[in-house]
Amino acid sequence: MTEEAAPAPEEAGTRTPEEEHRQSREEDGRQGDRRKASRAGGFIINSIQAAFRADFLKRAHIDRYFLHIIYIFFLFVMAIWMKLEIEQTMAVMEENRERVMDYRIYHAQKTYEAVKLDRLTTVQTMLQEKGSALTIPDRPADVIKEK
Repeated sequence: MTEEAAPAPEEAGTRTPEEEHRQSREEDGRQGDRRKASRAGGFIINSIQAAFRADFLKRAHIDRYFLHIIYIFFLFVMAIWMKLEIEQTMAVMEENRERVMDYRIYHAQKTYEAVKLDRLTTVQTMLQEKGSALTIPDRPADVIKEK
C-alpha cells in the first residue's frame, strides 16, 4: 500500500470524538461571536434611534431621575464655566503684573532723573548749555515790606 491509497482519518469521516467536539466548539464560537456582534450592533443602533426620538430614558427606566440628571448636567456646566473664568482672570493678572513691572522701571528712571536735576550745579550747567543768562544769585533776594 502506498500513502495515496490510505485515506487520512479526517477525509474518511473517521474523526475522533475529541476532534469532532473541538470543531463543533470552534463553529459554535464563530457563530456566538457573530451573534454577539449582531446583538451589540443592534443595541447600539437601537439606542441611537431611541436617543433621537427622546425615548432613551424611558427604555433605560431612569425617566424618574430626569431632574437629577438635568441638575448634575447643570453642575458640570457651571464647574467648567468657573474654571474657564478663573483661567481668564489669571491671564489678565499676568498681563497686569507685567505692566506693573514696566511702570516700576519707568518710575525708577524718572526718580533718578528728578534726583539728578535736584543739584544746583546740574541746573546751572543745563542753563549755560541752553544759552540762558541766569546764574546762581550773588546775594539773597530782597524782601519788599508792605505799607
